[in-house]
Amino acid sequence: SKSSTGGLEDDITCSVCQELFQDPVTLRCGHNFCRKCVCEYWKEKTSQSCPICRADSAISDLITNHTLRNIVDTYKKEGKKPKEESKPVCNQHGEVLKLYCVEDQETICLVCEKLKKHKNHEFLIIEEASQKFKEKLSKKTMEGESSCTE
Repeated sequence: SKSSTGGLEDDITCSVCQELFQDPVTLRCGHNFCRKCVCEYWKEKTSQSCPICRADSAISDLITNHTLRNIVDTYKKEGKKPKEESKPVCNQHGEVLKLYCVEDQETICLVCEKLKKHKNHEFLIIEEASQKFKEKLSKKTMEGESSCTE
């Protein structure tokens, strides 16, 4: 999403198609576009000028921007990393949340587990707690106790 990546995604997005660059080319004026986008844009015009600043240009001026293409390729690969890498972390300690405190009904990190607040509490591994809640929920749904009504 654009909000989480901000500037970088804007920098690697074609201003004509609003998509990540495909076969990016640089015009004489320095602006970048997808080769297909700028060529389509020029088909509709009487002269070949930059879609942004209107500076004169020509098909012979189009230079493949290899650096920009590599950045887009890297961005696409990095953007497709498994969700596993962004595990939720404890607000207090910055540690990955690994446990569920049954008494306090909250997820906690291993540092929180050692604190007085959770002394003698029962803990479940988050995955185990998640499975128990899913089973409980599906049982309630089977018994018609769903809190959602149609």
